[in-house]
Amino acid sequence: MLLSATLSKPAKKTNDNPESSYIRVKIKLSVSSNLEQNLYLAEFYTKTQVFHKKMSAVEVAEFIQKNIPANFKNCVERTETEEITVLANKKGEVTRLVKKLKKENALGGGTAPKGVAEGNDNGGTPDPAGERPIPYKNLLTGKSFNKKKNYILPEGKSVPFLVRLGIMTAEGRVIAAKYDKFRQINRFLEIFKDAALEVLAKKGGGELSVVDFGSGKSYLTFAVQYFLTEILKVPCRIFGLD
Repeated sequence: MLLSATLSKPAKKTNDNPESSYIRVKIKLSVSSNLEQNLYLAEFYTKTQVFHKKMSAVEVAEFIQKNIPANFKNCVERTETEEITVLANKKGEVTRLVKKLKKENALGGGTAPKGVAEGNDNGGTPDPAGERPIPYKNLLTGKSFNKKKNYILPEGKSVPFLVRLGIMTAEGRVIAAKYDKFRQINRFLEIFKDAALEVLAKKGGGELSVVDFGSGKSYLTFAVQYFLTEILKVPCRIFGLD
């Protein structure tokens, strides 16, 4: 079941297509409605305004199919088990990348951030129809649970290069003295991910060549190689220069 979808990187605007005036569209499953009806809340962003609309599951599927790649070059969908990234290049060729998720990460649940009461609204503004924003709750059970940081390289899962570098044990436990380095690597990958997806969208997929200037001990070089080949499943060649 689709939990959320974000369409971005708009294509060239055309006067005969109203969807082309939006720069981003965010769609989320509404937990305040009957889940059997799969009611979604959609936010349509222009440069100066945001418009809200309720959509059924069928309408969401039709909207995504209609607008990728016609009006948007990037779409990230989340289900209970997968994160699906759809990339389109200038030729209209589409690449589909699938990442498996743990259930709790796919649901996006957890405790509310500081300043927001658990189970209350997430700080968003209600839409004109009176629909509440998505709260910090499990979308399927409605039960709150402790939020765990959703790292690209998660704790608890053994990552070979982190083990070899002495950052993680073979059982997937991060060494306490190396936790800052562990977070630094994950933060870097979050930034690199955006750039990589943009390049892949322009290339339409295929092998990537990466040059790392000042690679030093190669922590980030190995991180990039692992991210591309093991997570995105993209072939790559990496050159480290120091």
